[in-house]
Amino acid sequence: SGLSGELALLEKAHDGTISCLTFSKSGLLIASGGEDMFVRLWNITTKKMQWGKDPNDPQHAANIKNIFIDDTKERILSCGEDSTLRAWKLKDGSPINEAMLHDSTVNGVEVWQGKGKSKSKNVGITSCTEGAVYLWDLEKSQLLSPPIMSLGYQVIGFGFLPNSGNDPTIIFADSYGQLKVQRLQE
Repeated sequence: SGLSGELALLEKAHDGTISCLTFSKSGLLIASGGEDMFVRLWNITTKKMQWGKDPNDPQHAANIKNIFIDDTKERILSCGEDSTLRAWKLKDGSPINEAMLHDSTVNGVEVWQGKGKSKSKNVGITSCTEGAVYLWDLEKSQLLSPPIMSLGYQVIGFGFLPNSGNDPTIIFADSYGQLKVQRLQE
């Protein structure tokens, strides 16, 4: 309801460093991931953790590097140093499918949320420390194509271009200062 200095969450969030967090589009939920290998979901209205407190079953095998709330599909995507991308039901945190494996640490994840005529509305992209961008069919947990390699050592930033027409278009920058744009087609 505006800016304030009010403390929103009163519980201890993670054991160790919180390495990533994100808000839902509504701004009512926060997902966090940490060094403790857990994903947690918080409700801003109730100021309580919705799920993620079971200490016996971490969601990853290493530090979680990035997290994404996909409101349209009611899921959370998380990725990390265990070289995986994972999908969780927003409602209860249960796994949606098998882990999507990569060749190195997964630093980031984005989801195509286009409104064009493309049928590829369930496409995710991930970036890894080996300098690759992976394209995923998130419904089937399958790669859509071989990884797109950058010339630099690492992908620094990436995302889907907004208003890119009927087909999703990704852009990424690498550590050599190059930008690459790739249009995805059916």
